Amino acid sequence: TQGDAPIRYTLDGSKPGKNSPVYTEPLVLTESCVLTAVVFRDNVEPKYYTRRFDFHKAVGKNVTFSREVNTRYAKGGALNLTDGVRANEVHKNVDWISWRGDAVDLVVDMEITEPYSSVSFGMLSNKSSRIFLPVKLAIAVSEDGENYTEIAAQEYELEGKDDPDGTKDFTVSFAETSARYLKVTVEPTAAMPEWHHKKGGATFIFLDEIIVR
Repeated sequence: TQGDAPIRYTLDGSKPGKNSPVYTEPLVLTESCVLTAVVFRDNVEPKYYTRRFDFHKAVGKNVTFSREVNTRYAKGGALNLTDGVRANEVHKNVDWISWRGDAVDLVVDMEITEPYSSVSFGMLSNKSSRIFLPVKLAIAVSEDGENYTEIAAQEYELEGKDDPDGTKDFTVSFAETSARYLKVTVEPTAAMPEWHHKKGGATFIFLDEIIVR
């Protein structure tokens, strides 16, 4: 902020008011929340800053990929997928991680953890920028990191021209497991559809978090 105007904030997703807590030092977050902050000035329309945080069983866990990420737009690294920080709809935001073309496998080392029974994925659709939602998500588990057993899969319809863009969470549920290694296979739209100005070209997938519960 400019000058000494106080920053007021909330952690429940509501818009801060002039009686909301004042930010004075870094906030320590220990559970899922939506942070909203604002500065009020006389005769100035306020602009709100919002950031969502998701705490889950994979936060801080190591993730490896079957192929290199695409760095043309999303320049985030592996930690983006398990840092609990959710991205907004701006596809050049550093919280996104991206691949183009073929399917990609992502392996989460759950280490020693409590059982889990679902995985959610934070995805982005921005069709004019060739970013499409996936057409299939598959979950496999392993104890040794080499031999995997698929335990769940979900297919999705190809996005239409008039389907809204934006962020979307996909959830795949399965029988409770405590396997150390969790492999996620994300299958993108094979090619841009006929109605797209880049029809036939490869699509991008954008992912901001693998949420294990």
